[in-house]
Amino acid sequence: MIWLRKQLLLWTCSGIQNKLDLTGDMIMKLTKRLIHALIVFVLLYGILGAPVSHSYAQSNSDWSVPVNVSNSGSAINPILVRDFKGTLHAIWENSIDGYKYSQSADEGSTWTPPQTVDFPFLPSDPPVGSAKTESALEAVIDVPPPVFLADPSGSIHMFWIDEESSLFYGQATPQDLANPNRWKLNTRLVRDVLNFDVKLDSRGILHATFISNVADTAFPVGIYYLHSNIGGGFWTKPAKLYETDYFRSVSLNDSFVRIAVADYQEEVQVYVTWDVRALKRVFMTKSTDSGSSWDAVQQVKGPEDTKGLTPFNLNVSSFEDDILLVWQVGELGSSKCTVYSQWSEDHGQTWSEVVAVLGGSSECPVTSTLTARSDGYMLAALTGQVNSVMVAWNGKQWSAPQAQTQLPAFTDPLTFDPVLLGCRYDLVLEDRLYVIGCEQTGGIGGDIWYLSRLLEPVERWFTPSSLWAEPEILPSNSEEPINISDFASAPDANGYIHAVWVQSAMEGEGDSSKSILYARWNGTQWSKPVTVISFSGEFPAQLSLEVDSLERLLLSWIDKGTGDLLFSWAKLEKASSVSEWAIPKVLPSASQINTSPDILTDGSGRIVSIYAVPVNENRGIYIVQSTDNGITWSLPSQVFDAVSAGWEKVEQPRICLSGDGVLHASFVRGTERFGQSVGLYYSRSVDGGASWSDAQVLSEEAIQWQRVVCNTDQTVHVLWQAYDGLVFANLSLLSQDSGVTWGSPNNITGVNTSGSYVTVAADGQGVLHFIQLTRTTEERLANQEDVILRDIRWDGLNWKPETEKSFAVIGQEINYNLSAEITSTGFLGVFLLTGYANPTSETRDQIYIFSRSLGEQVTGVQSVAPLLPTPATSVDEENILPPTALPTTDVERVNASTSSNTAFLKNLVGVSLIAVIIISLLLVFRRRSVKK
Repeated sequence: MIWLRKQLLLWTCSGIQNKLDLTGDMIMKLTKRLIHALIVFVLLYGILGAPVSHSYAQSNSDWSVPVNVSNSGSAINPILVRDFKGTLHAIWENSIDGYKYSQSADEGSTWTPPQTVDFPFLPSDPPVGSAKTESALEAVIDVPPPVFLADPSGSIHMFWIDEESSLFYGQATPQDLANPNRWKLNTRLVRDVLNFDVKLDSRGILHATFISNVADTAFPVGIYYLHSNIGGGFWTKPAKLYETDYFRSVSLNDSFVRIAVADYQEEVQVYVTWDVRALKRVFMTKSTDSGSSWDAVQQVKGPEDTKGLTPFNLNVSSFEDDILLVWQVGELGSSKCTVYSQWSEDHGQTWSEVVAVLGGSSECPVTSTLTARSDGYMLAALTGQVNSVMVAWNGKQWSAPQAQTQLPAFTDPLTFDPVLLGCRYDLVLEDRLYVIGCEQTGGIGGDIWYLSRLLEPVERWFTPSSLWAEPEILPSNSEEPINISDFASAPDANGYIHAVWVQSAMEGEGDSSKSILYARWNGTQWSKPVTVISFSGEFPAQLSLEVDSLERLLLSWIDKGTGDLLFSWAKLEKASSVSEWAIPKVLPSASQINTSPDILTDGSGRIVSIYAVPVNENRGIYIVQSTDNGITWSLPSQVFDAVSAGWEKVEQPRICLSGDGVLHASFVRGTERFGQSVGLYYSRSVDGGASWSDAQVLSEEAIQWQRVVCNTDQTVHVLWQAYDGLVFANLSLLSQDSGVTWGSPNNITGVNTSGSYVTVAADGQGVLHFIQLTRTTEERLANQEDVILRDIRWDGLNWKPETEKSFAVIGQEINYNLSAEITSTGFLGVFLLTGYANPTSETRDQIYIFSRSLGEQVTGVQSVAPLLPTPATSVDEENILPPTALPTTDVERVNASTSSNTAFLKNLVGVSLIAVIIISLLLVFRRRSVKK
């Protein structure tokens, strides 16, 4: 492209030079044509060279120009609401003539002149600047500010408390909001209300909760709930949720009650939380039937959880099954406290560990607002005296606090005085933050100012961390004790990791009801595990998983009962459906004693499965292949003949495909006498598996674990754990010419006096991470094991430690199994299967998930999978063992046809456009030369 731009520039300049001898009357014509040519040149230059930006425009993320809405001074306590048409309505108090109102139909750029409105709301403080006599103070009741809710149908709902402590409800259209006499509704709901909270659900139902602080025969002091199903026209009788006399002496500032709603199946989940600060406790209750009935009240936190400090301001938000609780802990009245949170993914049945929202003690928020977004994120706005901090919860962790929610420094364009905005009211709708506040002028209310900004996409709030996140536990699909084994995983090109494992229910001394389960990880959370293949009498083990170029999930395993090697598959997007998995097929083998299957595919979808016949007369390493998407398979082809080599045993075969189409296999020589593997060997095939090189010894030590890993070039790594009779070492060999020659062994972790659990994760582009799990040598607590998870990265020349994480596993006699993958989006996921006995000697199995960002190590660019050079051996259906019948539904054969190459079409369109422009340019100069 650079060369073409230079040639165009030289061509244009030479044309100008050749025309310098023209007469004056032709110069004008030439000038016009040159201008036209220059325009064409600029267009062409832009197509060839102008960079394309995919970032957001800077203006979209900047604050809007601050606007003085009131232009009067003496203004405080603004409120902002946005109706269904996008019109903004602002209401505030003025010390001279009461409430004021203004509106904006252009996102706050211009506002209507303020008008005085006789709203029925009480002022929140005595008039600013007035003599605060005892009678004046008695005339004003300490009440919360009014609450405004706008629904999609066009109504604005209002809730407020009057001078008699009664809770009122009003409803108006946006056109009549500033005219209370024309409101549709203005109804008293209940009396003797200290504080309240309201929510509007997606079905238009209004939900309200309140604190009653005056004893009454019908309504004892406590927490109540009511709702309206028909848009505020009729309200249910208040239902008592909690009763206590402690609220009788509580002031507004010492009270706190919140409500949240979430659609769940056919009913609406309703959650109510509140404080009882005299008891240093916070409580919650919920309804699963839209408020018709309520669960027993549960204490969320108390002094026993906070070392005697007071938990307060318990807030709640929910979305579908998920619930987020946020509260503060500290000394009441202190400027410092710690904000904590807890998370539930099963509508409050179980809860995660407690997490500090801001990482520790901070400025204590005056108010906290939680917002559940439709994309699953939870936003928390923690508003202090002047500034507000906004953070997001993604189901795993809190984002970094967003400095963008802090207001910019600005000056009044009329007075040139700096404006410090206080008593701010924040409104978050969709991806925009609206802020309205009052100017702080030494205790006397100033003007009301408005500004807004577009929030960055929430996913950008989460700074990728190079450190391990706190481990998660893969949720079980069973409430009964289960055994989990043979975990296997594989990444796809879309940033997901797919996982399968064998699970069985425990009955007495043995296991039964074995199944293969499937779940998918998107980098932040797991899908719900589902059973995809069920067995009756079979014993699935040694699972191997692969994703092919046709976006299918390929699975192979061994039936320990029969020794058969089996295969099944499902499309990626439908892998969680049992009916989408193909009926398992028994693959061809020379024996009924098969172990250690490993599977790969090339760019055409051709499948190669390697396995071992470890002992007896046909012992050796074999491969079988399929060129029709797993429907039929070739006869076994021998990679290594252990009988001819005189080996007692052969095991642990692994296979990979390098970018030049060469197959690489590594396997282990075993012995029956000592029970230890006695050597690591390597072989390669340049003809698609038809023939293999002689086995080459890489190590003659006892092999505990080994893998072979290929890149999309000619790079091949072999990694293994060896024992020389004294110490254990983790080693690797590198070949950069596709296995023809090998370098010297590299020590990955140093030596250990005991074996460790290891695995490797690679993206095929050169990113390689060795994962090691070791037990610590420190004295352990009873029924607990302390372990360290280490990540060591290959930097192209050496192995370098990246990071490590210490954690504890509760249990005893613990066994571990590791698997790790790298996603195309740059995350490293490590899956730790633990099997242990609890204090009552019951066996328990769990899967821990660790993840961290690899940053710029992973480019996200997916290379085309290499192709095997020669066809597989001919298929002989007659010699293929019959498939085992299992209770699953067969699916149609995969559709091998692929869609057109969209990238090629786009390039073709671009080239055609460039050709048209070049031809136009040639015609311009041709016409000019002809006239000359």
